[in-house]
Amino acid sequence: MNIPATPPVQNQSTLSYNEPETSPRSGNIISLEGVSTPDLPLNSDEVILLDIPQGFWDLGLAGLILRHKGRLIVTNQRSICFRRKTKDFSIEQINMRHTGAISMVRQRNYTQLGLGAFFLLFPIILFANGVPSMGPLATLVSMLAGILLIFLSSMKSLVLSGSGEKIIFNIRQVPSNVLSKVLTAVNANS
Repeated sequence: MNIPATPPVQNQSTLSYNEPETSPRSGNIISLEGVSTPDLPLNSDEVILLDIPQGFWDLGLAGLILRHKGRLIVTNQRSICFRRKTKDFSIEQINMRHTGAISMVRQRNYTQLGLGAFFLLFPIILFANGVPSMGPLATLVSMLAGILLIFLSSMKSLVLSGSGEKIIFNIRQVPSNVLSKVLTAVNANS
């Protein structure tokens, strides 16, 4: 039986729809999340100074379950904050020439704080009113969950603001070298 020879397989490009052939190799584009989000082109003299992704401690358990993501990208000309929620995304950017203030602020998630206080105080209130309480293990788990929620309700945020614009990026820790890179970019453009 004669089986016809198959033609050789040609080299096929593995680039996705929104990635032009030259961009991933030349580095003149910021690829955010893949096909579902737009890529941001870099100017000819623009250089990425840092790219900070949000981690589990920044997004929380709900963010991990719902697959939320966040990135702060600082170049020598602008700051870009990308946030992806379950089905939508937002992109905020501020030009470094307009950035007048950089600060680290502490914010509270009051919903999480209230839930933590409830889980912490609920077994105590039941015990004080003489109501048959939950089992000792359930009481311990409830109180530990309350303490953990109260502890995690406080969040540090890096705030870049100026000219009526403001980027607030929630992040647990910002090392000093990261802040110095952001300050260098702001001072170079002011």
